[in-house]
Amino acid sequence: MDPRIVARRNPLRLGAFLALIGLVLGLALAAVWPKTTAVALAFTVDQRKRQVTVDYTYDGYYALEASQLFTDTLISWFGTPSTAAEMYAAAGLPLPPGGANTAAADFRMKRLSSQVVTARFPAPDAASGRALALAAAKVVETKTAELGRDAQGDSLFAVTATEPTVTTVKMPLATSGLAGLALGVLAAYVLWFAGAEKKQE
Repeated sequence: MDPRIVARRNPLRLGAFLALIGLVLGLALAAVWPKTTAVALAFTVDQRKRQVTVDYTYDGYYALEASQLFTDTLISWFGTPSTAAEMYAAAGLPLPPGGANTAAADFRMKRLSSQVVTARFPAPDAASGRALALAAAKVVETKTAELGRDAQGDSLFAVTATEPTVTTVKMPLATSGLAGLALGVLAAYVLWFAGAEKKQE
């Protein structure tokens, strides 16, 4: 039988039936939907050594400029596939599908100030996310020590990483169920309206 005819004859029954189907499908989708894990940590750049001078130092302007240039370098490390692969190897994790290029693209970097940079990236689970964050901090620390040194061989910059924040998110049952319920009611209304239009013809 044409569903539009059913909708015209028993609109409440059809509406309740489709709403129930939508609710069940929404809850089922939320139950099987995979969890997503997001990791965030911040890096603070500090200039260890500055040139000692009796002249006016412009309130540390050039020191801040140097730190900002270094944060640009730090950000570029995370966008380099070879460095991303090094971080995954240090964490003991396999590269994601797509290899090192995908791993590098997953890192979302943002400069909050001339000395603070945040990194955000997805992970398969909380344990892997934390391991990758700690490995990334270690790789950055090593590269920083190797990058810039003074005449005495001491590192010019130091990078401190915060404790990583790992968040695991699962699709809420209530939200998914209500969305399915609303779609079911909407489908019933569309069928009822189509049936009413057909009746007028």
